[in-house]
Amino acid sequence: MLRSILTFFSSYAHPYEKKADYFFRWINSGRTKNEVEKRLYAVMQENLLVFNVWLEKKFKNYHYLTKKNRRAMYANALLIEEDFDLFQKADRFLKAEIEGELHALGYTLDPADIQKIRYVKSLMLYFNPEGRFQYEPASSFGKLLRNPKRERLVGDCNQIVTLYAHLYSRAWPIADLRIKLMPGHVCLHFNGIDIEATTGQFKRYEKYDYIAPITELIPTNLLDVNDPHEATQTISAETFVKSAQLAALLSSKREIVERNLDIAYRNLGFEALRQSNFERAVFFLEKCVDQRQVFTAYHNAVVYYLEHKNFPKAYFYANKKGDPDLKKACYGAEYNELAKTVKNVRLMSEAKNHKATYQKMLALAQKMHDRRLEKSVRGVIGSMQ
Repeated sequence: MLRSILTFFSSYAHPYEKKADYFFRWINSGRTKNEVEKRLYAVMQENLLVFNVWLEKKFKNYHYLTKKNRRAMYANALLIEEDFDLFQKADRFLKAEIEGELHALGYTLDPADIQKIRYVKSLMLYFNPEGRFQYEPASSFGKLLRNPKRERLVGDCNQIVTLYAHLYSRAWPIADLRIKLMPGHVCLHFNGIDIEATTGQFKRYEKYDYIAPITELIPTNLLDVNDPHEATQTISAETFVKSAQLAALLSSKREIVERNLDIAYRNLGFEALRQSNFERAVFFLEKCVDQRQVFTAYHNAVVYYLEHKNFPKAYFYANKKGDPDLKKACYGAEYNELAKTVKNVRLMSEAKNHKATYQKMLALAQKMHDRRLEKSVRGVIGSMQ
């Protein structure tokens, strides 16, 4: 009963969303590609569909991805699984038919893979574009997770490949699968064989960018363009950083992900600057290609802390920037603040009570190389003898 109540008030629509969210929070710039990839294989094997929906919720933030709608999508996913299982059990295509299709494309089927390729063939027939599936570029995942007995399932190449991979993972290790990437397109790849999920056919793509592990399907989805028909909500800079970090760790599209990650760090640094959180701002801006922004953060920090009379912090950031004029400004500001505390001192007996203040003012005047101030303070200190 208590668990049901907690689930009702939770932001998660499925228990696995919490695991998926924990994985994304675990990602940071200190993780290695190998440890992230190993953990991601396990996450995808357990429930790729929920993982991918949560990915869209987290990093694309479509308006329609409410808790209620996500629950409906997961219910439809179960209907798709059940419907496919019935279809797959009733399928009677022959091994020779598959071998004939593959031979026509120049493929030789490994006898050890016959059961797996039969399962893939069942997926291809089940999602035949003439029946259950309709291809639509740059579509959201919500259009794919529908009741298969009532509506056609609509998706782009990334989404249908994801659905193929999820259903495959229910019977076999998802690590069997890879993806082949071409400009603006992705297809499933199994042991040297191209599987065009959008048309439900075996293919042989001779021109392509590269073949990647199935784990790269996640950054491919992250980097994919948004569905133009779906309204989105604002994504925080920190969330964008998480997506960029994950893509940078896994994706082979180095130029794109490194640019995205640089933008993400810069945005997060600027957001911290607006909040006057300079330690956090410097942490992220130091990761940017353009290091000038770090010095801007140092300068802003000095100005902020001088205005708030926090001289130790002002000196810290002035030293970080290494600007002599900025350091001199700090000395001058602290000198003026000390001068205010003794401005009403008229008698020598009163001045003696502020000797430590005058000595500090003398040290600051010396650091500023201001001979006039130095001479004036020395005169006051000398009169105390």
